[in-house]
Amino acid sequence: MTLVINCLTQKYLFQVSDRRLVRLHDLEVVEDKTIKNVFYCGHWAFSYTGLAEIQGKGTDDWLIDALPSPSKDWVEIIRDKATEAFRKVNFPSSMKRHAFVAVGWISLDKDGPRFPTLVLVSNFHSPRGEVLGVTADEFSVSVTTLPQNMPCAIKSVGQPMAQSVVDKLGKNIMRCLKKGTGPTEILRLLVIAMRETAQSNPAVGKNMLALSLPRESAGKPVMAYNGTADDKLNSFLCINEGSSDFNVDHPALKCGGTIAHNTFDLHIYPDPRRL
Repeated sequence: MTLVINCLTQKYLFQVSDRRLVRLHDLEVVEDKTIKNVFYCGHWAFSYTGLAEIQGKGTDDWLIDALPSPSKDWVEIIRDKATEAFRKVNFPSSMKRHAFVAVGWISLDKDGPRFPTLVLVSNFHSPRGEVLGVTADEFSVSVTTLPQNMPCAIKSVGQPMAQSVVDKLGKNIMRCLKKGTGPTEILRLLVIAMRETAQSNPAVGKNMLALSLPRESAGKPVMAYNGTADDKLNSFLCINEGSSDFNVDHPALKCGGTIAHNTFDLHIYPDPRRL
């Protein structure tokens, strides 16, 4: 399973996922640069942990096809389609643990304020987001919105993180928020936490794709790549271990009838700086 680290703040949302695929029965590495991310209608960054293929498609492609054109009912649609698809997966239930996790900005009214929110569509979490001891036959939905009086929340999904790593990450992010540092420094801390976890867990890769969604850019269906987390634009970073190549692997994008698996919807800037 993938490790997906999510961070919600009042100004920025972050999601970092490793890119490793392993065989379920022996943890043999199959692929180390898989795209597991989808950017949906300018509001939501998705990743997944669990099966890399659903109904004969890569899971990111399956998710792209399953997501509707802009619709407030997308959560229920993904829940129901995933439940139906997994009923046909011929694996033991212990090998069917799967979750889609999304961070995004949600508004209760058309012109109302937007709130930082995490949505989990999972067959091994309860509606309260708690990890279950068994794999359920149906996917359930949990929604967590960051209260206005809370500066930050961190939620990891998939592979476990040591509590010491989580505690250190939380303390360092709080220091950043108190100092008013920009999103790049917070994203750097998430990358460090992922790498620390990968040191002791061979199922977690050291290549990552990281997404940053500023409140200011909510609803804008474009992502920028310039080697940092932009403070005003939705942005992504491709972070590969031991590589200085200019690599622009990026999340798939969907908005309305537009699907991008290449760079025509992206703003690409040269000479990226590495985290």
